[in-house]
Amino acid sequence: MAPLFVLLGLLPLAFAGHDYGQALTKSILYFEAQRSGYLPSTQRVQWRSNSGLDDGKANGVGDGDSDHYCWQRPEDMTTSRQAYRIDANHPGSDLAGETAAAMAAASIVFSHSNPSYANELLTHAQQLFEFADKYRGKYDSSITVAQKYYQSVSGYFVR
Repeated sequence: MAPLFVLLGLLPLAFAGHDYGQALTKSILYFEAQRSGYLPSTQRVQWRSNSGLDDGKANGVGDGDSDHYCWQRPEDMTTSRQAYRIDANHPGSDLAGETAAAMAAASIVFSHSNPSYANELLTHAQQLFEFADKYRGKYDSSITVAQKYYQSVSGYFVR
């Protein structure tokens, strides 16, 4: 029992001298700096600009090696940013199911503040789930180049 009292007595010292508000502010600023696409006019990190505007427009031959070895600013990238997709001929039940779950969860988050968006998310989540159930298979069996960097380890098994 004595160690518990010692720990409880030291607990306030563990939080002393830390400005968690400032840490949260800097964390949010960090994540704002990581955004890609068209950036809003309220972008606080002024040295960042629009980037990745053509990402995923070309389908197929995506290269994890070149993508992971690219250390340029997103605004300066010239690396090919092609994307693969899952479809009826290239199933990915695990990927579609995980995305459906994320969209369903997001629909709950937006249910009060933006009900129409929440309904749209839920509709798409249901569509993705139906797709995942109808066209069964692991995505990294369909998109084999993903195995090196993004191997499917979700526990999904085709039955």
